[in-house]
Amino acid sequence: MKKQNIFYKSWTMRAVPAGIAVLLMILLVVFINIISSELIRKEQEMITTSAALYQSISSSINDSNGGDQQIFDLLEEINSNISFPVITCNADDEPNYPYKINSLNIDIDSSLSKNNQRILMIRKLEKMKSQYEPVQVYGPNGDVLMKFYYSTSTLIDFLRYFPVIAFLIIIILTLLSFNIFKNMRDNQENLIWVGMSKEAAHQLGTPLSSLLAWLEILKFHANNPESTGAIKEIENDLQRINIVVDRFSKIGSQPSLEPLNINEIISDLSEYFSTRLPKLGKKININLDLGKENIFALANGELFTWVIENLIKNAADAIEQKSGLIKISMQTQNNIIIIKVKDNGKGIPQKLQKRVFEPGFSTKKRGWGLGLSLCKRIIEDYHNGKIFISESKINSGTTFEIHLKRKL
Repeated sequence: MKKQNIFYKSWTMRAVPAGIAVLLMILLVVFINIISSELIRKEQEMITTSAALYQSISSSINDSNGGDQQIFDLLEEINSNISFPVITCNADDEPNYPYKINSLNIDIDSSLSKNNQRILMIRKLEKMKSQYEPVQVYGPNGDVLMKFYYSTSTLIDFLRYFPVIAFLIIIILTLLSFNIFKNMRDNQENLIWVGMSKEAAHQLGTPLSSLLAWLEILKFHANNPESTGAIKEIENDLQRINIVVDRFSKIGSQPSLEPLNINEIISDLSEYFSTRLPKLGKKININLDLGKENIFALANGELFTWVIENLIKNAADAIEQKSGLIKISMQTQNNIIIIKVKDNGKGIPQKLQKRVFEPGFSTKKRGWGLGLSLCKRIIEDYHNGKIFISESKINSGTTFEIHLKRKL
């Protein structure tokens, strides 16, 4: 059974805010469309009413050679409330002159000549024709006396573009929130890592000091050759524990880098693990292909050794059969050191390969799932290198690859 990631929320929890944002966006668009439609209907009613009053005035003038003052007053009141552009034209779509009087909410420069004013009106008229059909005023004989062309108000234009603006704002806020959350999460992880590392170093420090003291007593009293061999192995293991404590104490601080012989580090680790892997109940061989040339890199010895150890341990854990092979190879290409740790174990499913370096992710029943995550941090953050899975097949094995800059 796969262990759940202890540092990250599930994808469903991360998808909920996104789903809510999309739903709110849809509701916003629907609501704005309703408002826009209602405003457009109101504007059409106003222009239709204005046209009807013009027609009443026209009929009144034809009937009695005089206008009804109440109709004039009502027309003036309606026109004063119209906030969108209106142009009146004759039956042939020619704007009525004088243009400033026979239009509403049209900015006309009085200093322009009549012809230039007409050109300006024609351009605005063409735009209005593409938006709405004109409202027409008819004479007593049914002839078209006047046409009212109009376009939507600035408010409606703004409402039409508002969903796009709102959507962009939501995207920007989402990206900012994600970035802030990511930084907070990274800082939280850093605190967890540093806290666990310091605590581990502290907890191991006291018993380690005691064991080293007891080892000195055993060495003083040991005369049996077999005891001497066992003491030597105990001493090696205690030195290894001491190295682990030193490693944990370095997490959270910038380690010092120095030119190190990578061949030597890998060879020493291979020798150390070759005597201990059989104790796991498996016959696992470590095969080295490091070349004859000594290759150096700027590295921290304790931390880089930790990475190779973790990869060897993971490779051993991945081998479920009674016998297996771990192959460690190294080569250089364009001053880049390429180290490959390959096993013939169970392999990693494709869908999980991108998650193996996440803190807390593990397919094992034991452990915190920090090993590979620590490897990634050590190689990429401290050594400016790369670590990744270059190949993995189910029941065939996995190859981890490390890239480091060579020190010439």
